[in-house]
Amino acid sequence: MSINEREHRTELDLRPIPHGARHGLVFKVFDSLALNESFIIVNDHDPGPLRMQMEFMRHGELNWEYLERGPQDFRVEIKRIAPPASQRPKASGSDPSVYTRF
Repeated sequence: MSINEREHRTELDLRPIPHGARHGLVFKVFDSLALNESFIIVNDHDPGPLRMQMEFMRHGELNWEYLERGPQDFRVEIKRIAPPASQRPKASGSDPSVYTRF
């Protein structure tokens, strides 16, 4: 695994990582981020499928920004923009401060 500090952001080079381990590693790094922290992934192909998976599984928690789009290298900054869903307030029908009349 190759992780380097660059401009105060972690850079995760996925190219030497076996394909079957890449997504899990990116999720692990993302899940360790505090609010407004980010890291950069470097890949040898467009990580579009990873983006779709992350946006589905971490809906509303991340920002995805391409920094370089090939043809050989793809660089993407992934930033945590919201806390994990498990840490966000939950809506409750039993909350007496919320009343709706139908």
